[in-house]
Amino acid sequence: METPTIILIVVMILSGSGLAYFFISRGAKKAKPTVKLDYTNWIEWTKAEAELLRKINEYIIANGGSPLSSNDDMKSLADIRTAYWNKMAFTKDDNLHQGFFRDRQPFLDKGWSRIGVNASLGYRKVFRQWTESAGHNKNMLADWTYAGVSVITNRAGKQLTCLILGK
Repeated sequence: METPTIILIVVMILSGSGLAYFFISRGAKKAKPTVKLDYTNWIEWTKAEAELLRKINEYIIANGGSPLSSNDDMKSLADIRTAYWNKMAFTKDDNLHQGFFRDRQPFLDKGWSRIGVNASLGYRKVFRQWTESAGHNKNMLADWTYAGVSVITNRAGKQLTCLILGK
């Protein structure tokens, strides 16, 4: 009787969307290759960012939706947006969407089907503001899968908050 030979090859790829493990095994049985995507966060979230996503998820669930999973691509884009707003020293909410289509394009090119944003400048009660605003509320409750949040305070002491939603 011949002893089966088993070869296990593990390839780890680190990309902007997390760590992907590819397991390929060969041996006595013909095994099909499997792919497991692990969206474990590699980007650090602040307590305020994690708390805001927790509140948003509770709100989505209470309204019959599925909770959002945190994602490094979405977090990266949220961080890019708040850094841009801080650099540009924006003072009014109506400036916050400037450059969004440019900044999100590389992420769409990576394969995201759609990306949305809720933005806020200067509001400490941003969650309440978004739930009371028809457009922001509709956006939060839409069919999204992943989210990233960035919350910073600018030099003028104003809170800049960005929620990026992805599918």
